Amino acid sequence: MHDPPPTPRGNDAEGRLRRRYGRIAVGYDRRWARYIEASVAETLDRLDQAERRRALDVGCGTGALIERATRASPARFVGVDLSPEMLAAARARLGPRPELVAGSAAALPFRSGAFDLAVSTSALHHWDDPLPALREMERVLRPGGMVAITDWCGDRWLERLRTGILRRHERVHLRVYRSAELAALLAEAGFAEVRVERWRIGWRWSLMTATAVRPGGA
Repeated sequence: MHDPPPTPRGNDAEGRLRRRYGRIAVGYDRRWARYIEASVAETLDRLDQAERRRALDVGCGTGALIERATRASPARFVGVDLSPEMLAAARARLGPRPELVAGSAAALPFRSGAFDLAVSTSALHHWDDPLPALREMERVLRPGGMVAITDWCGDRWLERLRTGILRRHERVHLRVYRSAELAALLAEAGFAEVRVERWRIGWRWSLMTATAVRPGGA
């Protein structure tokens, strides 16, 4: 399944992010239980998984999406994440069956066309340059494969304000995108049939899920 791993393109921002999530991996699921459950469920509700046999979760964290998806989907999921500690938590949750790989979204260690579905939840706001990651997701999809990106939605002023506060407090890269910006990024990365749907978790969290396809399918 794997090509030889590409030349690492890690950077200082990724290093800070890796260290931060290494520190908070223990207890992460308990602290953010409601957010994780809702964001995973809302994302999967917007996917057509019926014909998806191989799926990739980019920024899989502790494996919550993979766990829920594999309950009712025939797809075989692979997870990739920067943080070894988050992957260790995912292995404890999921057991040995799913393949979990340490790696960067900007240099995915998989061959081109390997997947039918690529999904990412709550990772986009951490990518200092999202285009390389989105282009990598397009590359590893087969023609006609589907991508789904769920992240915070900057259409609402409260989300932009909170992101600015968190950026100063957490000292890691954070940027919240508006729905039109995410649609434009996916189009620039080579995707077609881009759709963005906005939704909320209570009053506090404004999110969006964008779906698109890699052109060339039958």
